[in-house]
Amino acid sequence: MNYAAGRRIYDRVYYRLESWVKAAALNASARRALRGFRPDKVFWDNFRQNVRPYWAQFGVRVRPLWFKRYYQMHGGLDPRLIPDDIHLRKVIPFFDKDMYIRPLVDKNLHALMFPGVKRPETVFKHIDGRYTEDDFTSLSREEALSRCLAPGRFIVKPTVDTGQGKGIRFFSGEDGREAVETLLASFDSSDYIVQKVVRQHPAMAHFNPGCLNTLRVNTMYFEGKAYILTSILRIGAGSSEVDNVSQGGYQVTVHPADGTLDSTAYTHYAGIEKYVDETDRGIRFEGLTIPCWDKISAAALRLCEYMPHLKYIGWDFAVDETGDVVLVEFNCQLGQNQETCGPTLGDMTEPVLRAIYGKKEDKA
Repeated sequence: MNYAAGRRIYDRVYYRLESWVKAAALNASARRALRGFRPDKVFWDNFRQNVRPYWAQFGVRVRPLWFKRYYQMHGGLDPRLIPDDIHLRKVIPFFDKDMYIRPLVDKNLHALMFPGVKRPETVFKHIDGRYTEDDFTSLSREEALSRCLAPGRFIVKPTVDTGQGKGIRFFSGEDGREAVETLLASFDSSDYIVQKVVRQHPAMAHFNPGCLNTLRVNTMYFEGKAYILTSILRIGAGSSEVDNVSQGGYQVTVHPADGTLDSTAYTHYAGIEKYVDETDRGIRFEGLTIPCWDKISAAALRLCEYMPHLKYIGWDFAVDETGDVVLVEFNCQLGQNQETCGPTLGDMTEPVLRAIYGKKEDKA
């Protein structure tokens, strides 16, 4: 066996073990959420008559666990729903090469990966103890700090593992040198990036002006073509400066054909899940349209071409005050958003599952 083949086997074993551990944690979380929940006869009839036969065509005997969870959340049971453990252990590895995921999602590399794509303005980067410009030209610590004392709002975040808003902090130059220096020093043990806060389009600020409301567009590159699978608008709640649903925010389906919003949003905070037709500020969703949606969807499909090793990606976009689309970041090993949008793979579910499991359509 040559070195390259041996390395591929090692990577496959390592990353499959990692995904198994994560899947076990997801299943445990689903079981906790289902405590005290008893599905009715409608669920069991649907599961036996529709769900199990649907998955049997791919050679898969699905357990009721995740379908109970979806039924608990919204009362529906589309057989095309993907159990979260299968999504993590089968769907993601089919599209994304494991060994590339962690290095390529590093936000400090986005200047190299997406040349010519508008991104939040970088103040400086911190990479392995070194301070740099966006183009990796070196800076002194003092120069990096002085830039953060200018007027305006800034965001600092680790460049990996920031899902669900983890580790993100906001600050202002007016906070003073001591406060800014203390904040940045708390990040010094990791790689991080400091950027200017995007000034968002008025139509996006309408939902919550105190938070950058972003769009998550999930794309798939399959059999030589890019597809938009699902899209959601994420809105911050109350005084929160992040728009994550785990922080009390809202996520609303954006219909890919025209950028219109669904009439209800999903929110989950402090263990309480619910569907609402307006935010805590009284902003309703029905009848509203995302500005510049044609540019956003075109950008998502175009960016798929930049990522040959990763074919299943969640893109986070903002729309700035001039109407330009801004790439905030992208995500792999992404959540499915099935509680908001329905089946993750939509109309592509059957061809993708056939490709993953190798089952062929029956010949009459």
